[in-house]
Amino acid sequence: MSLGLHRSLGSTLAVTLAILGLAAPAAAQYVVFPRLGLSAAPDRYEPNIEVHGDDPFDLWVLVLPPEGEAMLGNEYGSFHWAVLEACCGGAARIVAQDYSPLYQHEGDILFGIVSSAQECGSGDVIELCRLTLQMTVDLSGQYFIIAGPLSLAYTCNLDGVVMTDMMVYVTYVADTTPVEPSSWSEVKSLFR
Repeated sequence: MSLGLHRSLGSTLAVTLAILGLAAPAAAQYVVFPRLGLSAAPDRYEPNIEVHGDDPFDLWVLVLPPEGEAMLGNEYGSFHWAVLEACCGGAARIVAQDYSPLYQHEGDILFGIVSSAQECGSGDVIELCRLTLQMTVDLSGQYFIIAGPLSLAYTCNLDGVVMTDMMVYVTYVADTTPVEPSSWSEVKSLFR
């Protein structure tokens, strides 16, 4: 073949196996990041909530350690975050917001808020805000609401930290009013 690129099948197989052997330990190592987003519980990540009718419900904007780790590991100074999505088509509206007094909050919850710590501290959970929401749809079903970081979080030493978002799945049970059965002639009479 041209340009000397011809190799035997045996040498190609040996090179491929060598590359896979080197890549396997690297593939087994992955990076997990702290999480910033919504939870249906104030003290841990709870991804599911069931809502009935017009009942308001609470979700918490939390900063949590990477999954499987007990502590955050850093003292955080600021977070830039927002409620990013309510599927499908604005299925919920925010009725009230109760921000943590441990942080100064500037911005809009839907377009971006910067939450800056009054004093640096760490722990296993940081609560930034409690949201009270109400569903705006009439159809029962599964919906999701997501919040997350808009940029790096910063430690008190001004080190940037990548964080991942968290979402809550809302199982919505609509209030239904039974409809009286009617005949076709009754429906036609409405238009006469």
